Amino acid sequence: AAIATQHDGLKAISLAPPLLERTAVLLRRKNSWQTAAAKAFLNMALEECAVVGGNESR
Repeated sequence: AAIATQHDGLKAISLAPPLLERTAVLLRRKNSWQTAAAKAFLNMALEECAVVGGNESR
């Protein structure tokens, strides 16, 4: 919908029924070594999940 508001000639429409939700899963080995980037990404993803209200498990 954001793109439609930025361009003339495009119009956002509602779909009925709404599209399915998408989910993502992060898999990692328990007690395995992780890079700093992997740890930062995991923390960022968990924070975003909490904001959105998704199911969070550790």
